[in-house]
Amino acid sequence: MNFDEIIYYRRSVRHFNDTAIDSETVRYCLSLATLAPNSLNMQLWEFYHITNPRIFKILSAACLNQQAATTAQQLIVFETRQDLYIKRAKKMVELETHNILKNFPKEKHEKRIKQWKLYYGTIMPFLYFRFLGIIGFFRKT
Repeated sequence: MNFDEIIYYRRSVRHFNDTAIDSETVRYCLSLATLAPNSLNMQLWEFYHITNPRIFKILSAACLNQQAATTAQQLIVFETRQDLYIKRAKKMVELETHNILKNFPKEKHEKRIKQWKLYYGTIMPFLYFRFLGIIGFFRKT
């Protein structure tokens, strides 16, 4: 199928049969998913490939025992890790600094590096800390 056909063919599976799914294929698909572009290139996620039957039972209960969870042979859990933003922001500054030094004229290096440090060192923490707790405060009330 070409991409358009895949998009139009999509469907939601609610009951799985006993057809075996290759775990290596699932892991490969997850490795591709980690390369997906996202907001600010922060990749604040983790993927968990679940095949352990004991954990399956726990997760099925958390999914309200829906057929999609209880009949699956494998589960993928996506977790958003907002706590990783500091580590990832530092890595982005390193990456952008490397890109600037490699791809821009010397006279632009200082200004561009300063911009990225401001963005990832000041603005990002402000945004990811929920505007110093102000939004979180109003959401709780």
